[in-house]
Amino acid sequence: MATPSSDIPPPAIGSDRVIAYAFVDTSVTFTGKKRLFADDELLGAVPCIAICKSLDEELKDYLILYCDEEWNVLGVTGQPSYAKALDEVERCYDGISNQFIHLNDSERAVRK
Repeated sequence: MATPSSDIPPPAIGSDRVIAYAFVDTSVTFTGKKRLFADDELLGAVPCIAICKSLDEELKDYLILYCDEEWNVLGVTGQPSYAKALDEVERCYDGISNQFIHLNDSERAVRK
């Protein structure tokens, strides 16, 4: 399982700038209240979650990336605001709101 001290995500995952990330540890409960399918399979609990913003300025939504320990994306959902994205993640992973770590990488630094 990933840990905050050893496996932080890169500043961008794919073409999405990481705004905040969290690890699903023993203090978090996977609720299963949202069903997310990836490749026609129901995605269960994941160890890492990132809330991102696309580097494509035309895309306005905040993306929630459900990832494995190496930050490979297993599933994606979106919300129109950061607050709504955080609410969605909390609905699916009770207690995770306190786990999020915010990154302060500028968009310019991420594009490099």
